[in-house]
Amino acid sequence: MIKSETFISKAKACESCHGRGFAKIMREWKISTEKKLSEIRVIYEKVSDELKQTKNVRKEKAQKLLEEATFNIDIVEKGKSVHNVEYSQELLTATYNILVEALNVIGSSYKPEAFLGLAKEIPTQCSNCHTGIEEINTQIFGLDFPHKKHLIEQKIQCSTCHSNVRKHGEFVASKHGCAVCHHKDIEKDCTFCHQLQTTIYEGGQLNGHRIPKDIMFEAEIECIGCHLDSRDQIYRPDKNKCVDCHEEEYGDIFLEWQNSVKDLIRSLKNTLTKRKKLSLPKEQQVLVLNIEKSLEKIELDGSSGIHNYSAIEEMLTNFQKTLESIGKNTSDEQTKIH
Repeated sequence: MIKSETFISKAKACESCHGRGFAKIMREWKISTEKKLSEIRVIYEKVSDELKQTKNVRKEKAQKLLEEATFNIDIVEKGKSVHNVEYSQELLTATYNILVEALNVIGSSYKPEAFLGLAKEIPTQCSNCHTGIEEINTQIFGLDFPHKKHLIEQKIQCSTCHSNVRKHGEFVASKHGCAVCHHKDIEKDCTFCHQLQTTIYEGGQLNGHRIPKDIMFEAEIECIGCHLDSRDQIYRPDKNKCVDCHEEEYGDIFLEWQNSVKDLIRSLKNTLTKRKKLSLPKEQQVLVLNIEKSLEKIELDGSSGIHNYSAIEEMLTNFQKTLESIGKNTSDEQTKIH
């Protein structure tokens, strides 16, 4: 026996030939295949239990089908899907069909959940590299975005959200484009998608910082109270919406609040940039990072403070004071050195 050593390749090895960004694709292949394997394993175990309990005369045939499914799963698990990800995922789809056939053979009443995610559902020019993309979830405009629901269930084309005209895979979708579908049903619970906005409006925790309820929420004003126009369509309101219920000057207050928050955000960003250049102690670095992440969420809210002006204004002001205090001593010391 010749002794040898097996080297484990890293994602960056892909980029030596395929270019930058391919390491991410490899990671997504692994995630996608593991998700599909998890689904198949659950179905496999259930089918196995069904075979153990059945007294059907065709049990032997079903058992052979189960063995074939076992073989396919072993190939994907031991062969490592990244070596041929498209074939691996086709094997798992075939395995699902084999397991369903085994159930039919013994007349089982168990109906496994549909195994969604076939390459044929995705344009060839995309699936050549992005095999399994339907299993990858990401965030868009601060909201969770499941590819499977859009690509496989709703049959939305990749080109609806991505373009190769200026840059490969550039994200070109807009909030308005998403709202065309997602805001069709005005009875739908807004909090299902808009969890960040709900936290800011109804009160809760934002990155560990407590947010009290907004005065409008305490007055039992629901989302559609401000976000429903005269045609009963969901929209982003402006200052004119305020005067539907309040005095005329409330339109100007709306703009004052937004401008105030925008100014605070600009000032805070400038201070953050300066503080990140300093050599801060570990605990202060963590604090700066927390403030930066909290600011990102406040911007993702999209209302420029309108959803809860008093809370957001106070939070941003406190962030600014905190940054000024934690950086002052370090800044003075570095000035003396230079």
